Amino acid sequence: MAKARRPEAVDKLLDISSTGGIYMGSPEDRAEDVGGIIHYEHIQLYVPDLHQAYIFYCDGLGFTQDPGTWSKQRGGFKVLWFNLGRHQIHIVQKDVHQDTKGYITVVVPDAELVKKRLAAVKEALEGTKFRSEMRSVHGEQRLFATDPWGQDYMVLQSGQAGDFTMSMGMSELQLPVHPGTARAIAEFYKRVFHARIETPISGESVVYVGPGTKFRFTENAALGPVTNKKFTELYDGWHAAIYVSDFSGAFRAMEAADLIFTEHGFFDADISGLRDAQRFHQFRFQDIVALEDLEGDGWSVKKGEVIYQFGNEVRSLCHPKFMRALYNRHGDNFDVPEDIQTIV
Repeated sequence: MAKARRPEAVDKLLDISSTGGIYMGSPEDRAEDVGGIIHYEHIQLYVPDLHQAYIFYCDGLGFTQDPGTWSKQRGGFKVLWFNLGRHQIHIVQKDVHQDTKGYITVVVPDAELVKKRLAAVKEALEGTKFRSEMRSVHGEQRLFATDPWGQDYMVLQSGQAGDFTMSMGMSELQLPVHPGTARAIAEFYKRVFHARIETPISGESVVYVGPGTKFRFTENAALGPVTNKKFTELYDGWHAAIYVSDFSGAFRAMEAADLIFTEHGFFDADISGLRDAQRFHQFRFQDIVALEDLEGDGWSVKKGEVIYQFGNEVRSLCHPKFMRALYNRHGDNFDVPEDIQTIV
């Protein structure tokens, strides 16, 4: 259940945090500006079958199973990490599955090769929600792949990801949000983390989370007004990991507003103050609150009330995993093998 924070608690957050970076000029002028969120590293999802996950992510999309960690470092024998460029998908075997309700954009060296690879794994994933198809996004035809449990991925070829040249990686996380809240969600990240934000079109806001990487919040009229029931339907416990430059400032602001989330089963659950967060080099939150009163057509939200939920694992730049070198397959290793039976 999402908990509303008192307006005075949010005032403390605003007092502790600065107004964030003020970015002037055109998007072209700001193309190499990042902001206070330095890196978006991974997304973690629960799935019921690790073998099917391997087929989809490695043989289909072209991720590489991470060879640089052992099971205890990843969280156990039922956890796999898949690399793509400087980014990862963390997959945990559970009886349930999770998905973001939006889509994750992946950048690959050759989208046509990935299209062939996805066709090659179709038989192996028969009977699941897996599919591969072309969809229209802002008037452009893009390749989409859906994992065996319903999580969508948009596949871009290197050079199609906008204002940053990325050969491989996860360039964007697109999330559906309630009408009238996209800008307020972005403002939350700007105020707490000094993130660079933009509103490219009405009803959509972008938060930059590193070079060439973004969280995109897109309003969806079908979601209707903000309610606790809607949060439960939208958010099922997955999380994304980000690295921030002003770690202590962000923690103190979130702590003042009672937004630190500790009711989880990860190693950093025992956080009761900044020193604990520094010991773990990270903290977590999932409630995003309105920093001012909001109102729309037949609805209103008071300052301090929750307007969106999803898991954020916030790390300092002193975290031992920050910008760890990740192994990726390249060249012929990314191509479709001649003997197609090797992957089905």
